[in-house]
Amino acid sequence: MSDFILEIGAENIPASYLPPAIAQLSADATALLARTRFVYEEIYTTATPRRLVLVVRGLAPRQAEGEEVITGPPASRALGEDGRPTPAAEGFARSQGIAVEKLERIATPKGEYLGVRKRLARRNAAAVLRDELPALIAGLRFPKTMKWEPGGFRFPRPLRWMVALYGRDVVRFRVADVESGRVTWKRPWMRGEHASVADAARYVAVVGKLGIVLDHDERARRIREQAVRAATAHNWKLVEDDDLITELSFMTEDPRLLTGGFDKRYLDLPPEVIVVAMRSHQRYLAVTDRAGRLVPHFFTFTDGPVLGADDVVRGNERVLRARLEDAEFYWREDVKRGVDGLSAELDRIVFIEGMGSIGQKWRRLLELARAANRQLSAANRVDDALLARAAPLAKADLASAMIRDGKEFTALQGVIGSQYALACGETPAVAAAIREQYAPRAAGDPLPESMAGRLIGLADRIDTMAGCFLAGLKPTGSQDPYALRRGGNGVVRIAAELPGVHLEPLLEVAGMEYATALGADALHERWTTRGAGVELVEFMRGRVEAFLKDQGIPY
Repeated sequence: MSDFILEIGAENIPASYLPPAIAQLSADATALLARTRFVYEEIYTTATPRRLVLVVRGLAPRQAEGEEVITGPPASRALGEDGRPTPAAEGFARSQGIAVEKLERIATPKGEYLGVRKRLARRNAAAVLRDELPALIAGLRFPKTMKWEPGGFRFPRPLRWMVALYGRDVVRFRVADVESGRVTWKRPWMRGEHASVADAARYVAVVGKLGIVLDHDERARRIREQAVRAATAHNWKLVEDDDLITELSFMTEDPRLLTGGFDKRYLDLPPEVIVVAMRSHQRYLAVTDRAGRLVPHFFTFTDGPVLGADDVVRGNERVLRARLEDAEFYWREDVKRGVDGLSAELDRIVFIEGMGSIGQKWRRLLELARAANRQLSAANRVDDALLARAAPLAKADLASAMIRDGKEFTALQGVIGSQYALACGETPAVAAAIREQYAPRAAGDPLPESMAGRLIGLADRIDTMAGCFLAGLKPTGSQDPYALRRGGNGVVRIAAELPGVHLEPLLEVAGMEYATALGADALHERWTTRGAGVELVEFMRGRVEAFLKDQGIPY
């Protein structure tokens, strides 16, 4: 039993591509070894920006024993009434290179057949891997790929080297004009940054000596550890961001922390704006004081130690300053226009092509929220004046310069709307409904806390689904460009926490509210004649069924 190592070395692969690639490499390698009848102890996969790694520990030197069953003609046709072989049996025996007497009766789900059992050859591991690895590598799927060599092989970035070792022996094969060997590189464009791996069992130690932290979980741990240590030293607290730390772990092979800062005057901006400006493009970690207020500093990471660290920090600060200047300008101009001014512009913004404007959407949203509110008990019902104020402002930030910037600040939709509302003197209840309308954004996210936020969020999702079904944009297979499945799941989760709310009548109200945008005749033709309304009900029935199954409730 020996270890096997496969290292696929490439130019820097986008960080978001690597976690799915690790999972696929593990699954495909597991399937390959099962199909080829190899016994092993453990499979481990990891990745850095410049390498995808598969380690198979304790891989058997030869395939396990196995046999192949080859069936021929049915026994009823292969044997005569006297039990003697017929020409059909004799022909099959000749095709298999055996005497007809060697055939045996084999029971199958379709009945009894004559056939032969053949013991399969037990090939050695290196020979099987040599044949199988090119297809394993070529089968890895990525969001985008490129071609860079005459053979037309596709990969996210050009392949530059490959290590393939079974024990001490190189498993020889070629992919994209790169031949496998035992030499690994830290950076293939830098002289001297390579090492020879004598034995697969020594691979992790060898790359470690090159200054590479191979395990992605270990890199994430080190990133967080460095950030927490640095924050503690300044009496700060790290703004926890597991997703960003994971992304940073796939952008670096040897993460090293640097601390930068920005002008205090930008702290007048909403904290979410500052955090997004730091996070989205520059991948900076934010820090707060002990009271939870942002401080004008950030942490960034380099890949290994750098010369002129002060120059690197100044460069990062200069880029952040430009983004914060943009944000400050957007904030000042948007507040000057006011939330009512922003809302008034929504009639000029298209919702879905042919389905009216965002201004029409908030009016439909209000009627839907009111319809759902009427289904609630008197104790749970929301003051209509709150809904009447929150609904027109719910989408106001879509007209803001901050969101229409089209860059990183679009992620603040709803959040920045609530900040504009507060800056313009709206009540905390209205601001909360605006902020919470998009919750839950993902499956594990918490629901809106306020009842108004739940009603606005429920109405928003139902309206979007009705509009998409009327426009013929329902989900098909893996295609769901408007994320209607996620929206439907959100509707069910919210409705489950609104006792008394029934979805089917709300779906009907949602469809009928499109009369203004489409006209009564067009609405009837699409909703009733073409069956968009029935399709939407069935779609939501499927979302309810999935929700109940997740809750352990037999549908």
